[in-house]
Amino acid sequence: PVSDDYKNIISQSEVTVRLRIRIEHDKGTLNLTDKDVELGSLIMYDATQPGDNFTIGGTYATNIEFTLVNKDKYDGINFIGAKVYPSVGLLIEEGIDAHFIQPSQPSKYDGYEDVYEDVPLGVFNIDIADETRNTIRIKAIDNMIFLDKPYSLSKLSYPATLYQIYTNICNIA
Repeated sequence: PVSDDYKNIISQSEVTVRLRIRIEHDKGTLNLTDKDVELGSLIMYDATQPGDNFTIGGTYATNIEFTLVNKDKYDGINFIGAKVYPSVGLLIEEGIDAHFIQPSQPSKYDGYEDVYEDVPLGVFNIDIADETRNTIRIKAIDNMIFLDKPYSLSKLSYPATLYQIYTNICNIA
């Protein structure tokens, strides 16, 4: 759910957005912004069906890709298996600029910074991290990947309620 302000602003022809990505890895947490990600590299693949045809009982895992600008702070981090929490924020209220020293170098008044409304895109698990000298290309998949197990692992006896089936699937995955 988003605010009414968000709904009004998102329908405008020009909007300002920001990207935030939190990566929880085995050595800690990275809090990344637009400046850490190669411009235009964030792609989200989402669908309601795994193919062109409608299938009953089918699910689709959402994937994201983005490219980090490689920095020394990433040295020694194993990105594979890390959790990714991306969000996109929409500028709801612009802060007030102050010109304390020179008009060419504005800064924001304290307490009057830009206000963004962030929308989380999901929780993803990194399965590919291709590192080059200048970039790290990340590919991650959401938690639906944990359901990629045969239901034959179930020992549930039938007849069963939908709730019993649901909890059994969760326990197996």
